[in-house]
Amino acid sequence: MNSEGQRIRTLPLIVILGVFTAFEAMAIDLYLPGFRDIGRSLGANPGTMQTSLSVFVGGAAIGQLFYGPVADRFGRRGPLAFGILLFVLASVLAALSQNIAMFMVARALQGLVRQPGWSFHGRLSPIAIKDAISRNCFRRCCRS
Repeated sequence: MNSEGQRIRTLPLIVILGVFTAFEAMAIDLYLPGFRDIGRSLGANPGTMQTSLSVFVGGAAIGQLFYGPVADRFGRRGPLAFGILLFVLASVLAALSQNIAMFMVARALQGLVRQPGWSFHGRLSPIAIKDAISRNCFRRCCRS
């Protein structure tokens, strides 16, 4: 039960929030070992490939500025669904990139909707939305 006395289906919620939390690992940790091969296939030098990580983090910094106000204005579900959709589309774009410029655009888009294991001040990112959903749904269970 949540704080309003409604029954919550916990398994789907846990799976969805867990998958969404794994986005950062998928966006960074899975592609770092392939820097050399990705760079070779895109015709980019190692320095340019390292810049793709900076572009991702830069996109994340910009995205931080928007998620809080957007979630306050439109609620949590819409921005969270939009973030998942945009992340998946950006991942497909990155996978299908034919040149380094398209790859950099895809990485910036992924950064805008990334799921951090860390956060900047204010936590104005999708992880804040996910954490707020978890807190609100399970507030009654966790009170001391």
